Amino acid sequence: MTHVRHVETQRSTITSVLLTLASAVLALAAVQWKNDERPHWSLGILLMLVGFVGLASVAKLYELYVEHKERARTFRKALAAKLPDARIEELKAEADERWKRDAPWLRPVPVHALWLGPHLFIMILGAVILVTTLRAVTG
Repeated sequence: MTHVRHVETQRSTITSVLLTLASAVLALAAVQWKNDERPHWSLGILLMLVGFVGLASVAKLYELYVEHKERARTFRKALAAKLPDARIEELKAEADERWKRDAPWLRPVPVHALWLGPHLFIMILGAVILVTTLRAVTG
């Protein structure tokens, strides 16, 4: 499970860095709007690019998370077969039941979908800025 935690840390770090970069771009756009200027269309493209990189990174890290989680599951099952007195599968089932009872509303929410949200939002903001600035130029 150490690999799973490492992947989660990477996902958190990448998201933090990209959100910081997107915030700086949005601040620049806000300053331009405040000065009665339209932001340059390149800011919209940059935000869309930042969002895309975030989406791709989070998707790839989710793939690694699933891979490592499956490895851990396979190792756990092998240990359970070798050490039946350890009651590994029984203890896992007990823990799963407690979690289902204590947090039933969380179960259907996939964590990777929550991680994708901010990056998708950044891409949408970039598209809005791009369309707004291009309309001002052509309109």
